[in-house]
Amino acid sequence: MSKQARDLADDPAVIDRLVYEATDDWLGFFVIYGILRKASGGTMGLPQFADTAMPVLRKLMTEHGIRPGELTGKPPEFVPWTTGTEESLARIEREIRALDHEPLSDEIAWFSAE
Repeated sequence: MSKQARDLADDPAVIDRLVYEATDDWLGFFVIYGILRKASGGTMGLPQFADTAMPVLRKLMTEHGIRPGELTGKPPEFVPWTTGTEESLARIEREIRALDHEPLSDEIAWFSAE
């Protein structure tokens, strides 16, 4: 894990902002990417995204009760994944590393504090 990744996972402003976003509405990866990129001083590119995002997502899920899931139906409803934390994080990491473009909000997973 890079120093930058550790720093952002331990940055209260980053964590508080993401918790707020997941509490206020469903949180998608486009917003996560934007917040982490801005917090890194705009230097984080796609190759560093997984290394930076995974410690942050682990903290959100284990310490703040943020859950990954899908949006289904019309109007959309948040449906949390039934997998445990480690399995969910492994899936998220595989999918982030497979991206060849900046993540869109509706890719990989949505996150919610509900």
